[in-house]
This record gives sequence, C-alpha cells and structure tokens, in this order.
Amino acid sequence: MKKLIHTVSALALFSFALLPYAAASGGAERVAPTEEVAAGAQAPAPAPACGRCGDGYCAPQCGETATSCPKDCGGTSS
Repeated sequence: MKKLIHTVSALALFSFALLPYAAASGGAERVAPTEEVAAGAQAPAPAPACGRCGDGYCAPQCGETATSCPKDCGGTSS
C-alpha cells in the first residue's frame, strides 16, 4: 500500500511539473496581441541603424544634425 501511495504521489508531482511546458507548446489557447493593425495597413518601417557621419544618410535619431554632420544633413561646412 505504501508503494502505491508513493507511486501515485510521484506521478502527480511529475504531471504538475510538466504543466508549464504543455501550455507553452500550444496546448493552451493563444492570446491575441494588445496592438491591432488595421486591415491593409502597413507596419512602420524599422529605423535605420546608426551609421557614421559621411555615410550619405542623415540620421536625426542618431544625433546627426546639419551642424554635427553637414555632409549628410546638408549643413554648411566651415
């Protein structure tokens, strides 16, 4: 009888340990993302990677301005 109780309790513990893996593998219903994209709308283009001054692209998100990088942003060079 002790062996039966031990085996059943071990199986119960093992099955509870596997629950997170069963839910992650698609056993649970997937949740929709919080942001919805309108039908036919395009996703915004990713920001270009920050290069360096003189690469031919003015990247204001990287700190390039007409003063700091006149070659790319069309400022006057002195």
